[in-house]
Amino acid sequence: MTSIGNGAFSDCDSLEYNISDGLKYLGNSENQYLYLAGVVDRNITTATINNNCKVIGNSAFSWCESLTSIVIPNSVTSIGNYAFRGCTSLTSIVIPNSVTSIGDYAFEYCYLLTIYCKAESKPSGWSRYWNISNCPVVWGYEEN
Repeated sequence: MTSIGNGAFSDCDSLEYNISDGLKYLGNSENQYLYLAGVVDRNITTATINNNCKVIGNSAFSWCESLTSIVIPNSVTSIGNYAFRGCTSLTSIVIPNSVTSIGDYAFEYCYLLTIYCKAESKPSGWSRYWNISNCPVVWGYEEN
């Protein structure tokens, strides 16, 4: 799986999420953490995404204004539209090489954010509007 369409789970009030570390996931019998749908509480301050997660869904962390730290594992291949919109306390994020798709406005209103990308340049699958707020980007980032 590399993407799930906009609004795929809208108005699905009966969904039962797999909750882990304050994050809501959807999945199947082989991987219950396949799709990160959102947070349990928008006042979350730190987040460590499950190592089996493939997709950070649309608006998953939108308006989590207190979020200061997040860890994205190498299993993630796709970051949805508006995924981190309005995370105004987030100052840095590391995007692993495994991310081949980032949707529109993923980091909108993240004015304090610096984005560290392990890729040497913008992958072709990233939306041209992925960084609409013109956050500083460091390409070819290597962690110590």
